[in-house]
Amino acid sequence: MIILEHTYKIRLFSKQLNNRVYIAGFADQNFIYLKNEKLKFELVTEHQLGFRLIDELYAVADYRINSFLPSINYGQ
Repeated sequence: MIILEHTYKIRLFSKQLNNRVYIAGFADQNFIYLKNEKLKFELVTEHQLGFRLIDELYAVADYRINSFLPSINYGQ
């Protein structure tokens, strides 16, 4: 298996909101080589929207996809 990881962090309206709001996350691309010489692709990704309340205390909303899990976990 080969894994490529991509990450990001962006501060939203940093001057206007004094660096209080950010969006950040990652995406892992997983390439799995099967015995029949085919390639299977799986994805794990997470994205966060965070708001700094006081000092190092943040309120965070999180969104995640994990294609290793059955689709029933996502209400489909």
